[in-house]
Amino acid sequence: IKGDKKIEEVSLLARFDFIHFLCDEKRAGEADEQVSLVRAVLETPNEEHPIGLVAEALEACIHWAAVKGDNTQADAFIKIAVELGDGREAAICVGHALNDCANGARGMKAVDVALACATAAERLAHVAQRSDMAFVAAYTGAAVLAEKEDFHAVRDRCLGLLDQAKTLSEPKLRFCLFHLLSLASRQLGDRSEERRVGKECRSR
Repeated sequence: IKGDKKIEEVSLLARFDFIHFLCDEKRAGEADEQVSLVRAVLETPNEEHPIGLVAEALEACIHWAAVKGDNTQADAFIKIAVELGDGREAAICVGHALNDCANGARGMKAVDVALACATAAERLAHVAQRSDMAFVAAYTGAAVLAEKEDFHAVRDRCLGLLDQAKTLSEPKLRFCLFHLLSLASRQLGDRSEERRVGKECRSR
């Protein structure tokens, strides 16, 4: 039985890799059947499937939906992801996968999918009580909003992260946040805010 379980897992991993390959080759239409089979796995949860395997399945399916430009399908898989991340360990694993999906979708200019993934990743980070994950997901969301040129939303989100940024041990993340906030302030014509952010950034 253990052998059969291992074979099933290896088979699923190969299927996920094939979906990613077809999507990378701009042949997402050829992956439809593979995604349907993976969806069946996600919609009928099996407690024997490791959460890491489930997270990889979600990444493959969201990649496929993003490449196809199908926001409805992407939202459906993101909803499944949030439902499956109902415990701390699951929330951490699926949350990381969603943040990876957000960055992947950003690279494909699928900004709506990227924002939805980042928002869901932030939600799961709070479930997991991981403030570091929540910060990264929220920053990713702000970066996506900048690409949508919604600079009011970018500024509001960045301002909400400032206090948390002061406690981060990773200076690169703080610098990225200050840079994004400065960009938003500049685009909105708020020179005083831009100078204040620049001064605070240099002091840190």
